[in-house]
Amino acid sequence: MTQTMGADYEVMLSYAERIDAMAAELEAQTAPMLAALQDGTVMSSMSQGLGPIGAPFTASYMAAMTNQCMNNMETAAGMHAHAEAIRESAEQYQGTDELHAAALEAEQTMNDDLAQGKDLLSGATEAAMPVNLKDQLDPLDPGTTQFVRDIASTRDPAGHAGIKGADLGIPAKLADGTPVMLFGDCNKPGEQGGYKGGIVAATVENTPDGVKVTGIAGWGADKLLADHALEDKHNYYPSGVITMSDGRQLLTVANVDVSGDSGEPFVPKSSHMVQIGGAEGNWQSVSGSIDVKDGHPCYSYATGQQIGDTVYVAATENNNGPVQLYEIPADKITDRSSWGQYAVGEPITGEGGGTPQMSRVGDQWVLSYMNDDALGNGVHVRISDDPGSFAGAQAQFVDIAQTGDYPSPPGAGRAYGGYVLPDSTPDDLRFGVSYFNEAEDPNGEPYGVGEWRFRPQQ
Repeated sequence: MTQTMGADYEVMLSYAERIDAMAAELEAQTAPMLAALQDGTVMSSMSQGLGPIGAPFTASYMAAMTNQCMNNMETAAGMHAHAEAIRESAEQYQGTDELHAAALEAEQTMNDDLAQGKDLLSGATEAAMPVNLKDQLDPLDPGTTQFVRDIASTRDPAGHAGIKGADLGIPAKLADGTPVMLFGDCNKPGEQGGYKGGIVAATVENTPDGVKVTGIAGWGADKLLADHALEDKHNYYPSGVITMSDGRQLLTVANVDVSGDSGEPFVPKSSHMVQIGGAEGNWQSVSGSIDVKDGHPCYSYATGQQIGDTVYVAATENNNGPVQLYEIPADKITDRSSWGQYAVGEPITGEGGGTPQMSRVGDQWVLSYMNDDALGNGVHVRISDDPGSFAGAQAQFVDIAQTGDYPSPPGAGRAYGGYVLPDSTPDDLRFGVSYFNEAEDPNGEPYGVGEWRFRPQQ
């Protein structure tokens, strides 16, 4: 049985109209997104939401989405052309079987194109985003922690930018403003653990996968510090940065006994200040800043910021706290023998509280430190509107062991450091935490610095 040519013609027109409608639907879905991409709306929204760390992802997302939207519009245009071709060819078909076969094939092709366009449009974000990046951009629940990546660790067989094992990783800036991290106890890929000495400076790049570093100076005390004379079994360690309003950054350097002969390992014999210079090293010691442990406190760690004529400093007199706040006149900051008279009230922490760091994140001030006995072994953080209010701020516990990646196997390592990294935001604090495996390996491996993220309680 066959139908009349008029019936064949109507069937083909119906198919053409359906294809036109599907093309119009794809255009209607795609056009608003394409317009938002082209007029900068999406770029502005993502930049505000993700901040500097999201810049590489924003660029890749914009490129992927723009390309997909253009492909969808081209697909829709092709569908319209197909529909028009069906209309023009309707007169040429003489038999119902041939008519239906051609029309059904055209419809299937258009259905496939439409489905692919919809799927790609809805899934473009997933396609452009690495799985670990997606996980890291998802907001954490308040009070929870997530491991991001290793920054410099013996767990990485290749080593990051020539650095294998390292510890500390204090954020700072070179004299020209280049962001760096300052590591201690570094070794190179292929080396075993142990005390390699010196302080290594590494430039910092904020990426969607977390901070990445590139070693630029160090590998021996004489490569970075101008004054590097050390007794046997002693090492220099970076132990805090004080930022002055004129742009100077004063690094506290601890001269540490690593032998254990004194009965307590890593006891600082003295400390002094170094003015951070350029990538070429040769950083000069600050005259008169040497602080020797002989009758007055030796400030093992000191971190702070100048505001007006006052420098707010959080410091410890040994490795394990407590953390004391000082309000020091700016013209007295290098006279460390006078700091004691500028102490403010009681210590901020109880027993414990080492490796403090004071930093500004957004419009908030953040004080981080490690291992306050009242809260346990991990990073502790206090958030306040100004540095003078840390004592009254509630301490929050950043449980890095919660992530199951500390370091490996869980719970086998000891954590220290806990410095706020430059890719932090108020709702997504990032910490550089040092770890070593003291239970199973004579060299303490795995050993290194990793990045953890934490969402504070409101």
